[in-house]
Amino acid sequence: MRKLVIVIISTLIIVCTALGIVGFLESKKEETSNNDPKDYKIEYKYYLDGVEVSKMPINETEDNTNEDNNDENNDDTNNDEETLAMYSFEKYDCTNNVKGIWDNDLWQFSVPEKNSDATCVLYFVSNYFDVEIKVNNGIVNELDALKDRKVKRGESITYNITPTEGYNFEKVDCTNNATAEWNEENSTLTVSNVTKNTTCEVTYSIGEYTIKFTANNGSITEETKTAKHGETVTTIINPGSEYIYNKVSCSDGQTATYDTNTNTLTVSNITKNTTCTVDFKSNKYTITLKIVNGTPIEDTKTVEAGNKVSFTINSNEGYTTTNPKIECDTGLVGTVSGSLFSIDNVSKNGTCTLTFNPIESGE
Repeated sequence: MRKLVIVIISTLIIVCTALGIVGFLESKKEETSNNDPKDYKIEYKYYLDGVEVSKMPINETEDNTNEDNNDENNDDTNNDEETLAMYSFEKYDCTNNVKGIWDNDLWQFSVPEKNSDATCVLYFVSNYFDVEIKVNNGIVNELDALKDRKVKRGESITYNITPTEGYNFEKVDCTNNATAEWNEENSTLTVSNVTKNTTCEVTYSIGEYTIKFTANNGSITEETKTAKHGETVTTIINPGSEYIYNKVSCSDGQTATYDTNTNTLTVSNITKNTTCTVDFKSNKYTITLKIVNGTPIEDTKTVEAGNKVSFTINSNEGYTTTNPKIECDTGLVGTVSGSLFSIDNVSKNGTCTLTFNPIESGE
């Protein structure tokens, strides 16, 4: 009986030991199976410039596509370094602490050791962006309009723009935080800080100018006026007492006319800031008469502009008033008739000298 008990106990020990070994082996097998990378799945998501996209951005080429790539996250890989510049890999983020490797030359992402199911998010940024220019009251240079509008991240692009005649730069607004600067001297617009596709709208407004008025020997009713490009302005400028209109001049190539009937100054086709000055001259002139071999009754007279002035003249004994020599400065023209010396239509101050000739014997 004792022997039987011993046999039973020994048998139980053997069986338990065997079962323990089998269980250990099964657990190891299961652990090994759980660590097999092929049993884990990696799900991929892609973001371009912060926006989720359905596929990984690919720098496509015309004839250099690698169709042998079997990585789960990409089946359209290329190796063209020149076209790879269209996009850049930024970073990745995998759940469950899964680690991966990005190969920029092969343009692919891989997970060497898969120890868990995971989702890996790959982030990309664009390196080139479209820049569109819209112009109000102007035109982009023809060659600039035809050139490639893609701008590399961090670089700038310059456009030559011609405003419509009479229009000046007012403002420029760019989307997506891009900046633009207008160079008035070169008529160029430079767009910078381009980090997304951008549209810049440039606005030119019609020029507005200031016209200043001054007067010599006169009074003005308005010192300044404003006008838009091409417009005409008028103002009243009155001559001072005993003064009449002489001339008008304007700066910066502008022209003006003065109406003496209404005392109105008109500045036409204004294209620049300008100052216009009306000059009035005295409406009275002084004429001085000198006589050689004779004497005037009056040697100086004052006359209003445009009127006639006359002097009574006498010759010395032995001299005649007939056909004297007449010399006038400032362009005055005088005549002698009998005992009168006259100047018609006096328009300036002046001095005239008469030289009487001796009476010839026999006269």
